[in-house]
Amino acid sequence: LKADLPGKWDYYIDRLSCHIASSGKRYKSHAATEQLAVFSEVYYEPDWRAYIDGKPADYMRADYILRAMVIPAGDHVIEFKNEAPLYFKMNIVTIVSSIVLVVLAGGAIFMYYRKRKKTITSNS
Repeated sequence: LKADLPGKWDYYIDRLSCHIASSGKRYKSHAATEQLAVFSEVYYEPDWRAYIDGKPADYMRADYILRAMVIPAGDHVIEFKNEAPLYFKMNIVTIVSSIVLVVLAGGAIFMYYRKRKKTITSNS
């Protein structure tokens, strides 16, 4: 969002990408001076980590529920990543469960048509 305010304002933050799986969000920022940015996102702790240009950075709670961080002057890429161990384990469980479900569904369809073929050939 570019600031359209009177005076000497020279900063903005643009969203670069947002992962559908909520594993992270990326922004780019430009500021002539150090700025405090408040992100319209829910503050989660302790599993979310913040990075500025790939280096760990601190962030804080703002207005009881939002995330905020101090962004240094210059051009930067800001990332928030969900690094919860349980989150990644559950992704693996979801993938394995999906594969098992597809195999079971395929087996059930195969058995249905095999049984149906035997019934048709025995009735002929």
